Amino acid sequence: LLFGDGVEPDCWAALGLYKQAAEVVAEQQQRNPQIPLLQLPPSARLSHYTKTEHREQQNAAGQQEDVMQYWEVQAKNDDPVASYELAKLIEQQQQQQQQQNASDEATKR
Repeated sequence: LLFGDGVEPDCWAALGLYKQAAEVVAEQQQRNPQIPLLQLPPSARLSHYTKTEHREQQNAAGQQEDVMQYWEVQAKNDDPVASYELAKLIEQQQQQQQQQNASDEATKR
């Protein structure tokens, strides 16, 4: 099983893992009832601001994709300005991806 960013969510796999963990805890509790069960933390909920921020990020990403498609169509019609703008956008995306990769590597350390 794969877990983490970029992996498709699978509710059935998650259910199986939670069930397996619950069975292990139940067995341990039956064998040794002296082991205290830990209290669950209060559930984490997204605030209104977090939801709004996420929606804004999705909108921005969608708009960026629309702009890319526009310039691609124009460039395919031999528009030199469109080719230039498309090249700039692709270069910006590559720089952003490199920065994200560097940030991810720094976080892993």
